[in-house]
Parts: sequence; C-alpha cells; structure tokens
Amino acid sequence: KIINDLLDLVKLDKKGANLNIKSQDVNELVERILKRLQPLAAKSNIELVFESFRPVTAEIDEVKIALVITNLVENAIKYSFRGYEGAHRLTIEVSKAEEQMHIIIANNGRHIEEDQLKDLNMGKEIKNHFGISNVRKRLKLYYGEDAVIYFENVSPSGVKVHLFVPLQEEQKDEDSSY
Repeated sequence: KIINDLLDLVKLDKKGANLNIKSQDVNELVERILKRLQPLAAKSNIELVFESFRPVTAEIDEVKIALVITNLVENAIKYSFRGYEGAHRLTIEVSKAEEQMHIIIANNGRHIEEDQLKDLNMGKEIKNHFGISNVRKRLKLYYGEDAVIYFENVSPSGVKVHLFVPLQEEQKDEDSSY
C-alpha cells in the first residue's frame, strides 16, 4: 500500500501542478480517508474522530488534497503518541470560510518541542520530519504561496495542525459552451 501511494505521488509530480478542480463533498472525502486509515490507528489504540458542524462542499482537486490530508493524518498516527500515556485521540475538523478551506488535525498526544515548532512554522526543513516537508512541497507545487500549514501546541497536551487551502473555481470543459 505504501509503495503504491509513493508511486502515485511520483506520477503526480511528473504531471506537474495541473489541478483537476471539481466540486467535492469534503466531509465524505475525509470520512473515506479515515476509514482507510482506521486499521493503522486501531493497531496503536488511537481513536479517530471526524467533526464537521455542517456539510462542506468545495472546488478542489480531490486526489491531491486527499494525498495531503492522508499524509498529515498518517504522521499524526505514527508519531504523535510515542511515549504518551492515556487515551489516544485524533480529531479532524473541516470548515470553509470565504475562499479557503480550513482543515484541523488535532491530537491529544505529546507536544512538539518549542524550537522545532518555531522551525516548522517558519517552513524550515527539520531532520526526521520528511512527511511534513513533503506536504509543504506538495502544497507549494499545487497552490504556490496561497496554501498555508501551521502547527501549534495545545493545552494540556497535544498538537493542532491547521491547513488552509485556497478554493478554486471548478474547471469547465472547453466544449461545454454548445
């Protein structure tokens, strides 16, 4: 499965940053991602929770956004709870405001060290944070400087990852003007 995902990423990179923008039910997309990652989370006794306060439909490239979300959630499953005692909970929230989609991936695991947190938010590449570096590169390739990822420690424990993605206009077929 991991090898297939990597091959998909290589194919996408070779195609460049062409976005296939369509109207997508983002809630349904996140639910599919979490269903696919549930076995990985269950192996580590992590509860995956999707919270959405209203339906979110957005004009996005489903495949590329799914890769970004999947990478962030997998990272949280694999690394957020190392050495952490207590219930393991990973919550994903999706909302839409004006021309941006806001995705929050929050865990109740351990904090990121303050110096690393600062470096992450400044966009510096950090040793052993390859997944985050990949997400950043991918976001830049797809959206330029318009996409933002931000990390914060939350009390009493855990980290929130905020992902802001610009919404695009749905692409129309050139022949659809008949």
